[in-house]
Amino acid sequence: MTEDEIRCTWLARLGRPVALDFAFLAVGDAFPQAADRTVALGELGAGRVVPGDRLEAVGLAPAPVPVRVARVEQPAPGGGVTATDAGEAGQVLGLTLEHAPGAAIVPGQCLAPPGRLALAAAVAAEAWILPAGDLPGSPLEQRRLLEAAAEGRDLELVFHSHPVAARPAETWRPELGAEYRIAFDLAHPVALYPDTRFALRHTGLTFGAGIVLHPRSN
Repeated sequence: MTEDEIRCTWLARLGRPVALDFAFLAVGDAFPQAADRTVALGELGAGRVVPGDRLEAVGLAPAPVPVRVARVEQPAPGGGVTATDAGEAGQVLGLTLEHAPGAAIVPGQCLAPPGRLALAAAVAAEAWILPAGDLPGSPLEQRRLLEAAAEGRDLELVFHSHPVAARPAETWRPELGAEYRIAFDLAHPVALYPDTRFALRHTGLTFGAGIVLHPRSN
């Protein structure tokens, strides 16, 4: 395939949202209220959540953290928040979560019903590097970016808007505008669902995108 054909294929793939048949929320911020209670903030990406739901917080920790939704809140017009009977996909919510004393609910984790998310510290993926015309910098600067990515220097993968440091798990010589099947080792576990998308970033610059094929044993 030509560079233009690869670009069009990837833009079409990334433009098709992943359809989830369960409640999913990426925690954008978290505020401990007590040893066994935390308010998690984020946009509900899929599904529906109501008080009493049993969920898991997945990611960063070595194992999922069981939680119970005690309260669902939405931003109120004019400021503050208001309780609601249910949160729907696309809404920004504050979920008061009950959990075991001392358990940590933190930004970067994801909430979903038990067993619906995989926990992975390494992934096998398909990845696409942006063409030269889609990136800033001179040819020399772009080449240095690719060399750093190949070595895993300052490389991050951004899952659910949360960055995690990563290194290629195999020899990789990325080129602009090309696509690859590549495995990455991650600095900490992340939550995955089928076809999870991610961005490739180097020192704050997004230079590619990827789709997870499956968790990988590292």
